Amino acid sequence: MESLILQSLEKVPEEVLVVFLSESPDKRTIGYKTLSKLADVKKFSVEWENEVYQILSKKYWSYIEPQAIQTLIHLKGWDLQKSISEIDKLRITKEYISTQDINTVIIPEFEESIFVFIDTLLSKNKQKLFSEFQNLLSFSNMYALYQSILANLRVFLYIEFLKSQKKSSQQIGDILKLWNRQFLINKRHKSSYQSIQKLYFNLLAFDKNMKFWKFVSSDEEDMKRELERIFLKFLA
Repeated sequence: MESLILQSLEKVPEEVLVVFLSESPDKRTIGYKTLSKLADVKKFSVEWENEVYQILSKKYWSYIEPQAIQTLIHLKGWDLQKSISEIDKLRITKEYISTQDINTVIIPEFEESIFVFIDTLLSKNKQKLFSEFQNLLSFSNMYALYQSILANLRVFLYIEFLKSQKKSSQQIGDILKLWNRQFLINKRHKSSYQSIQKLYFNLLAFDKNMKFWKFVSSDEEDMKRELERIFLKFLA
């Protein structure tokens, strides 16, 4: 099929526009190499939060609050197409979309739910923390969730450590290879480097105790309570 398509391209009339789209093409394949010789290769990338925001603001400026756009982008992991889809669905019943509409109706992507939880944790929001933790457990098992929390927290720990070493935002971004997560460097929260470090070490201790069967029970509900105790200690 691929060979047939490539052979047919030479017969396409000039007035006909043929577009091939791939999110992550394998440039090593014969098909890609052949196509790149016959066609103009263009790379389109919307990776940064502000780029997605600008596109959505221009497209929907009269239908949605600016803050609502930012909230939506955050919940959908900066995915432009998913954000457009959610706005279009809301416009069926809403003439103007508010931030409250987004928070009430839109379900975060699982990866972004982790990020939202870390944000809630570091902001020490006692009202939302445990309900968000329970929601995350509804979509994942305890061990996978714990590993995701630890991995995301580690990024903030390194950021705060490098800040304590007087590194610039550019240096921090380069050292940690943050790419489209560069905005995390200046993200506001209520936790110090020392408190994040202590939380991280407590989570590592939890992991060690869990792996060496040092808890009274390995039941998921009991593991959940152990983690909640760590979060409570952090909030205190």
